[in-house]
Amino acid sequence: MLGNALPSNEDRITLIRTQDVDEEIYNYLSSKFDNLKIEILGDSEGKLIDLMKSGFLEQFSFETTETAVLFLDDEDVIERGNIRLSNNQLYFHSWIVFDYNGREYVFDPSINVVCLKTIYDIILETEVIGSITARDVREYFIKYYQSRQGTSSGDEVVMYDIDDPSAAMYRSGVGYTAKLENQRIRKLTAHYYNN
Repeated sequence: MLGNALPSNEDRITLIRTQDVDEEIYNYLSSKFDNLKIEILGDSEGKLIDLMKSGFLEQFSFETTETAVLFLDDEDVIERGNIRLSNNQLYFHSWIVFDYNGREYVFDPSINVVCLKTIYDIILETEVIGSITARDVREYFIKYYQSRQGTSSGDEVVMYDIDDPSAAMYRSGVGYTAKLENQRIRKLTAHYYNN
């Protein structure tokens, strides 16, 4: 697998991308995100997995993890913290840890990675600073969205930045148009305005 040596700084992204998972897991994630559409700076739009594989989400780690986790299982988690990418520098970043058939995986759409969590942690030398469950993010989102309906232009509600890595919406600034039924998100369009 990885052997005993840690990867050189220049090879971390290349190496983590070679640790890819079976297509079955991509299909699982695609089905979870079936009712999610993302629009980026008015230039690109589409399904999350397609945008990720095309490299359109590279500058949107916080926005994308906060949006994606709304559709995942209650106990799946956003982790925020430092990862080591290149030039021996740490980058403050966000990724999702999810369970699939009893194993922990990482979904990191901004660097186009889905892999086992243990591999992600080793290669990128993660340092978690804050985390929050999908359930908590979803509850916050629904409450905030419902409280702001009618106060924004059209049906869109913009989530504002909260400078706390353990908060539900951290560094967000994303505009959302949602269809809610019985306290559940049935359909969602996310508008990324900044990068």
